[in-house]
Amino acid sequence: MNKPKEKIDPSGEAVSRQMQEAVEWVNEIVLSSSDEVGTGMATLAVSQAGAMAVQDAEAYMRNVMTVATAVYSAAFAEAIRNPASQKELLSVVADASSLVSLSITQFKESGVAAASVIEEVRSVDSSGRKEPAKGRRGKQG
Repeated sequence: MNKPKEKIDPSGEAVSRQMQEAVEWVNEIVLSSSDEVGTGMATLAVSQAGAMAVQDAEAYMRNVMTVATAVYSAAFAEAIRNPASQKELLSVVADASSLVSLSITQFKESGVAAASVIEEVRSVDSSGRKEPAKGRRGKQG
């Protein structure tokens, strides 16, 4: 039941041939997918930029709301102290409310714009995409 020993190729040709095939296979896979990797990376970069723009718009909106809350508080405190100034203070509150509405609109618009740009990049990405090459591994059984 002794298994015969395999002969070792002293010239190293078998190893060299395997190494060469491995290098060719890796090159084929890497080079055939370079367009996909490039467009995928571009899509990722645009998506991240869009997300950061939306985050900036959200931070702006939150900051405007914080300022508006301070304006509301100061105006109401002054109206309690000096009831004669209520009409003037109502216009200040209305201005602060307008800024809040504007910041909400800007937030929505930046979200829609970011989504539009990302979708446009994805459509270019998918229309230019090639079918992935079938490597040697796909042929093995």
